[in-house]
Amino acid sequence: MDYYKILELDVGCTKEEIKRNFRSLCLKYHPDKNNGEDEKFKEIKNAYDVLIDDEKRKKYNIERLFKNIEFTEEDHQLLNKYYNQLIHSNEFKLFQLLYRSIPSSIKTEIWRKFKRRNCREIVKAQKSIDITELNEDMSIHLIVKDKNSLKIIYIFAKTGTYYLYLREFNDLIINNLNCRLLIYFL
Repeated sequence: MDYYKILELDVGCTKEEIKRNFRSLCLKYHPDKNNGEDEKFKEIKNAYDVLIDDEKRKKYNIERLFKNIEFTEEDHQLLNKYYNQLIHSNEFKLFQLLYRSIPSSIKTEIWRKFKRRNCREIVKAQKSIDITELNEDMSIHLIVKDKNSLKIIYIFAKTGTYYLYLREFNDLIINNLNCRLLIYFL
């Protein structure tokens, strides 16, 4: 069960939002108002009990993220230790400062664009192309099955590593110092 969906919330919701939605859903699904049907009410209460408690919510979020992995109490403690080390690191603090320095109007615009594109599935390519040993021009043909999703291709060349994020599949030429790789999409 997804407790966030049950309470009609986003993952990053606040305790105030949890309480507000809980009250609203209780009024709607309480057994006294819902002809004695209390299954939905029990789901709502269970979701609330987990999400309102900070420790239970942390554990739930970890289990939600790693769906098919069962964690022991020691696993949760270890993950919590790593999390605390991360958020107290200088690198994390630097990223927070950088993020906070971005004007809110830009963050809002980026979020709007993301939400518009969010309906498109992202498919990561499991393949990479290594042309570091290539010494003559070569062409390859890649077959694209689903043109509506983002494809990610990693190319390791003598001139560096290329990360290709493709939604449009036009032919490409990758320079590799003394030769080239031509990629044709079918």
